[in-house]
Amino acid sequence: MQIPTEDFRSYITIKRNLASESVRHSMCRLGIINKWFADKKLTKENVEEFFMGLKQRELKNNSLNTYHTTFLYIRDYCKDRGLVSDFYDGFKSFKKTKPDIIIFTQEEIESILNTKLTYGNFQGKDVSFLDFRHRTLTMFLAYTGCRFAEAADLQIKRLDLSPVRQYSSIQRQIIIGQYLLQNL
Repeated sequence: MQIPTEDFRSYITIKRNLASESVRHSMCRLGIINKWFADKKLTKENVEEFFMGLKQRELKNNSLNTYHTTFLYIRDYCKDRGLVSDFYDGFKSFKKTKPDIIIFTQEEIESILNTKLTYGNFQGKDVSFLDFRHRTLTMFLAYTGCRFAEAADLQIKRLDLSPVRQYSSIQRQIIIGQYLLQNL
């Protein structure tokens, strides 16, 4: 059974009100699902077989859950369009796994920061400033504990470089070295 891609896209965009990135992920998964189900009926047994195939390819549970979510959307789509929708009843999400976080030692951080990269020209323009910019960003991430997305969302006007911040009754300190402050 094939799920019509454009109608499904419309459903998850309008009726499910998914963000564009979620729509993109679901459409990618739907393409894989449609390809696998090209000559098969959408039944519980075939869905189980589909997931067994993914598990045999050694996909991690977090990846399997992206398919699980897409199947939930497909089930709801089928229900909304008056199609058979009991093919996913009883399925549960896979237990989430969290990878171990590897924390760099101070020596490893310093080694990364002391690695100088040489940039040439890009489209006829000198881009040698990128080494300084990238090392400063890396230093900021390492010393503040910010994630890349958090740092990318920072606005200069909202950046407070004083060492102590007050959040309700809890004081938190982020010690930023003088070298990083100079580079910022």
